[in-house]
Amino acid sequence: MNKDKNQLGKNSIKYQLNKHLLFSMLFLVVVFSILIYQIFNISSQATTHRNLMTMSKNFAQQVQRDPKFKLPHRGSYAAFVGLNNIPPLYFDLFELQQLTPFKMLVKEDERVLGQADRTSKYFAFAHPIMDSEQLLYLFYSEDEKTKSELAKNNTAIFNMPYMNVPLSIFGIVILALILFYVVSRQIISLVVKPLDDLAEMASLVDDHDAASFDITNNPSEVGLVAKKLQKSMERIDKFYLREKQFIQNASHELRTPIALVSSALDIIDLRIKQGKNEFDDQYLNIRRANNNMTELSDGLLLLSRENTEDLLNEEVNLKQEITLLVHEHDYLLQGKNVELSLSEDGHNAILLPKILCRILLSNLIRNAFEHCVEGSVFIQIQDACVTVTNSKPPMIVNSRVNVNTNTGNNTAKDIDKIQGFGIGLEIVQQICQLQNWHFQLSDERKDYFLTRITFAEKKS
Repeated sequence: MNKDKNQLGKNSIKYQLNKHLLFSMLFLVVVFSILIYQIFNISSQATTHRNLMTMSKNFAQQVQRDPKFKLPHRGSYAAFVGLNNIPPLYFDLFELQQLTPFKMLVKEDERVLGQADRTSKYFAFAHPIMDSEQLLYLFYSEDEKTKSELAKNNTAIFNMPYMNVPLSIFGIVILALILFYVVSRQIISLVVKPLDDLAEMASLVDDHDAASFDITNNPSEVGLVAKKLQKSMERIDKFYLREKQFIQNASHELRTPIALVSSALDIIDLRIKQGKNEFDDQYLNIRRANNNMTELSDGLLLLSRENTEDLLNEEVNLKQEITLLVHEHDYLLQGKNVELSLSEDGHNAILLPKILCRILLSNLIRNAFEHCVEGSVFIQIQDACVTVTNSKPPMIVNSRVNVNTNTGNNTAKDIDKIQGFGIGLEIVQQICQLQNWHFQLSDERKDYFLTRITFAEKKS
């Protein structure tokens, strides 16, 4: 897993997410810092405008009452009546001709009233004087010295918010960085961690059960993907097991008919060399072996399908079908001291997938005929139920095994314990489970085996 992560390098989602988060964080910090600075600047100018208007109003009222009132001309603020009384320095800083009543101009300059070693910000404000055509001009300048003096004097009018703007911006940047760091860590924890778990599940799912990974319980989209992966792996496993079982079943069950065909061909070759032309019996053996292989391959292919619900349903007469199958397999009873009997009771026509019904009945009849050495084989048909009983071979011990499809706990070993019927009865059992038909195999009686299938009629 770690090796796979190292191979991803800069292409990993975690790396890309961290990179984009970093750039986004820096971009947002810069944008918000500029925005906050502008807000501070606008608010400070608005406060300054309000404060200068209040102060200039007081000076204008003083001048109105006493034209000889001494206005301040030096220091951090200065007031003048009329443009003719304003020193040239202020004309260099502002376009005073454009300064109308109640308007404020702002200017930053590296001169403070002629001192080039100090940086300052200048403000100019004009206020009308009642009963006079002259305007009162109020100028305010702020530098480091003025800030210190204002801080000491705690002068509310000139203690402007922009004096602490750099420190405020620095603090905001630090807080923003911390906030974005915490948020990014949360995002990584919520997004990248489940993705890492999903990648780990994908790399280890071949060796572990997909349901054992906690990521399948995640409520997010990643958990949904994990569940889809789990279901996909389960389908692949089932398909693999079906294919594996198909190959094993085919290789096991086809050996007998292939051997019969090979033996029949050898006998035919021998008779040809001997000048004999009697081949009908061997041709019949070959045809029977071919029929057995056809039925077996059909059954195995049906078992390998995931869904058998789409098979064509036909009306099957159980008596006619069993009579035909008995005739096809009666060669298995030749040379044996076996009595065969068939009994029917009730209506035997039923709507079923005919190919599956034929595979089941063929397997039951063939197994009964093959393994009954002496005694009897009894086939009973009662409505939708078919029961086949056959005498036990003499060498079978008194074992007791019950196999029932309703329990769902039967295995191939249960069937093998009966009398070595092989995969034929396993095919029967699996088909019954797929079609929800009841299948029973029992040797509770000391002298015979019993197999029973109860079909469930399909709706047309």
